[in-house]
Amino acid sequence: MVIDALNSGITLEDMMKCNNGQLMHLVADSIGYAEETAREELELAMAHIERLDDTPARNKLIALGEYIISRNK
Repeated sequence: MVIDALNSGITLEDMMKCNNGQLMHLVADSIGYAEETAREELELAMAHIERLDDTPARNKLIALGEYIISRNK
């Protein structure tokens, strides 16, 4: 998210001057980009995981991926 924000022209100095609410507004597009990229990567990983034998380890990987993508913080 920070790299995307920097690539879009937002400086570290600008980010450091913000309080948390201002920062979230400043980098909102980058947050959205990071979330979308995470979803895409999870879909790719799940496609590979689903080819594995049905084991407790496989099921834990699936649960972990679902948790990571759905958590709020």
